[in-house]
Amino acid sequence: MAEGFGRETHREFAHFLAIARGSLIETHNHLVDATDCGYLARHEFDKLAALTNRAIVATTRLQSYLLRTPDTRRNRKQ
Repeated sequence: MAEGFGRETHREFAHFLAIARGSLIETHNHLVDATDCGYLARHEFDKLAALTNRAIVATTRLQSYLLRTPDTRRNRKQ
């Protein structure tokens, strides 16, 4: 996400958010695996999964916003 924030256009930023969403989904899968293997208690999983899901939703909404707004170059001060 941080690398995408520095990009010139909305579409470029949205591309990096797609990658970040994939990583968040991967993180959720690792939490499931850790719980299944007994490395993580159910109450810990519930808290961490909720945070992961909130991050996925926020990232998806930001990505959707960027993709439906004009793809103009951002003005930067040097």
